[in-house]
Amino acid sequence: MMMQELRDLKGASAQPSVDPAFPFTLVCRRANAYMNSVGPGMKGLDKGDGHPPAAMHPSDLEALGIAPDSLVTIGSRHATMLARVEADDSLRVGLVAVVHGFGASSSGDGKRNAVASGSVTRLVNMDEYDPISGIPRMSALPVTVQAVPTGAAMA
Repeated sequence: MMMQELRDLKGASAQPSVDPAFPFTLVCRRANAYMNSVGPGMKGLDKGDGHPPAAMHPSDLEALGIAPDSLVTIGSRHATMLARVEADDSLRVGLVAVVHGFGASSSGDGKRNAVASGSVTRLVNMDEYDPISGIPRMSALPVTVQAVPTGAAMA
């Protein structure tokens, strides 16, 4: 099965196709102040914000009309999450790099809230997995990014 997949890929374009409905690609990001789920919620580390940092290339932020340090909604085909965006010119245009380990995949009571809405896990569709390893696709997810209107309720 894998050898046939490799043969099929041999003739394929090296450039990934981009779905205009999901023009960005979410990738994992590491940060010095966090290790897995340790760090978020600790005011000395997350500055009391509680939203995961999401880095994007400055030209992407400018094209979207989003200022650094703004709250954004990141959406996949499966769900949405909230993050605090920052500019990073070391990233490729089109990438959204989010630190994992924030929030929970749901609020536990079925309601959306700011803490539960900060988890990257919300964006992952557990039914979309690698056929060989069985591991869900957890990175290189097609996503959208939209500014959260100033003063919008986070509950």
